[in-house]
Amino acid sequence: MPVREMPPHIATLILIAFLALLTMIVIRITDLRQKKKYIASLRRNYGKTPGIRYQAEEFESIGRFAEDRKDTRFYVDDTTWNDIGMDDIFLMINNTVSSCGEDVLYAMLRLPSFMEEELAERDRLAEWFDTHEKERVNVQYALSLVGRKRHMSQYEYICKLDDAEKVNTFRYAALLVLALFNIALFFIRPVWGVLCLVPLMILNLRLQFRNEDRTRLYVQSFNSVMRFLAASKNLSHLGYPELKSYTDELDHIRKKFAGFVRGSFVVTSSGTVGNGPGDAILEYLKLFFHLDMLKFNQMLNSYRGHREDCIRMIEILGTLDACAAIGSFRHLMPYFCRPVWESDAENPTQKTGMAVEEMYHPMIENPVTNSFSMSGGNLVTGSNASGKSTFLKNCAICAMLAQGIDTVPAKHYRADFMKIMSSMALTDNLAAKESYFIVELKSIRRILEEADRGGKLLCLVDEVLRGTNTVERIAASSKILEKLKRPNVLAFTATHDIELTYLLEGIFTNWHFEESVTDDDVTFDYRLREGRATSRNAIRLLKVMGFEEEIVSGAAKRAETFDAEGVWK
Repeated sequence: MPVREMPPHIATLILIAFLALLTMIVIRITDLRQKKKYIASLRRNYGKTPGIRYQAEEFESIGRFAEDRKDTRFYVDDTTWNDIGMDDIFLMINNTVSSCGEDVLYAMLRLPSFMEEELAERDRLAEWFDTHEKERVNVQYALSLVGRKRHMSQYEYICKLDDAEKVNTFRYAALLVLALFNIALFFIRPVWGVLCLVPLMILNLRLQFRNEDRTRLYVQSFNSVMRFLAASKNLSHLGYPELKSYTDELDHIRKKFAGFVRGSFVVTSSGTVGNGPGDAILEYLKLFFHLDMLKFNQMLNSYRGHREDCIRMIEILGTLDACAAIGSFRHLMPYFCRPVWESDAENPTQKTGMAVEEMYHPMIENPVTNSFSMSGGNLVTGSNASGKSTFLKNCAICAMLAQGIDTVPAKHYRADFMKIMSSMALTDNLAAKESYFIVELKSIRRILEEADRGGKLLCLVDEVLRGTNTVERIAASSKILEKLKRPNVLAFTATHDIELTYLLEGIFTNWHFEESVTDDDVTFDYRLREGRATSRNAIRLLKVMGFEEEIVSGAAKRAETFDAEGVWK
């Protein structure tokens, strides 16, 4: 019996179906390989210093989330943040996988917490992530769907929707009617259908290009919302009881966005025709029928009705991501402790204090540790490079990490909840035509004003009023520091002016750093000691650094004359 040949159109359909199936299999295999590779990188990079670096404008974008909340909470100002080098500390901790994660982590540091419960929850999550690798990796993979954008954070994209204007749907509805009429005309009068199609396509193309320019940014913002919703859904599917309070709230928020999601693919599709036949067909339909513009207003209205829910979704996703990064940072540290908070920290009559054991700077390799217990005002003296400024920065870093991520680079840390302010690495302000001394005065005045507002305050000042002459500097500095001596202020002041240690005797406690100078070398042990510095080694350091003997001996002679007679000659 002869074999019947398969009709050509059937063979073609089978071939197309086979190629489509093959394409789907290849895409699936590729996705699985990429997922496996990414998960391996999550395991490999945990507990290591992230390699991400940012430009100034990128830090500004990341900081927008925190800045928008500074009216309701204490916000570490730019002067203090830059003095301490907190950008570098943030980068050291920032092992996040999403834009909202780094936004929230940055906000944790920039907006210190004053609530034990909030910090305890961050610790719980960080500890759980650190001790449950499989669960952590699954959570991080779900959060990675949010993604991150280098030049504008996802939060900023969301904020841009506040400025979005509705499109004029009347014209697009009219064009849709014309398009349908044109299709009908093809069947009734084909020639007229073709003649009408050309001007209609020209008009559609013109409108489409103009619409893309007007709405491109907002469409990307819609995409960000969709990413948040997708990540939330995947987290809920994991079903971890330790995260139930978060996933339950995310489920509740997702239900509110049902109208936003329905049909959203019409607006949030790629905008290109190169991603597959489905995308190509959709783009041509959008071009001819303007389905995306007709849907745009509905999505915008739905978002605006639930803007705060969207922000809350960012906070939840970001908190989980940030706490996984905190666990990674703890894994990186040689040791750390959780802070112990003074139970009566809100008592304005008790001196504000800090007690630390074996504190170290997290950015220094093989750091020297220091232990101390301080309250009230404290003067730190010692020569250049002996460790004064680094010590002040280290104290501030410990306070900020304690109140930000419940993690301190020390073996023990006990303190009050404190606002943190500094006046250290200042420069003149040429743009405002302000000298260094004017900048100094404004910087210190803002600390005094904050102290007057009440609440516990940690302030750090490096070389008070170094921008003016010795006599007036010492006179003015002593009075300013006396003003900082109050129960609600813990003050650390580094100075070369030994005279201040005598003028403020009984008001400020003296501490110092020492160095050892030989004929050809100078060594520092960076150990904090009680009392004022008793040695003056600056002139001896001239010799060590290779200055001519005439300079060294002449300087020594003048110093000896002044010590003996009290007059410079």
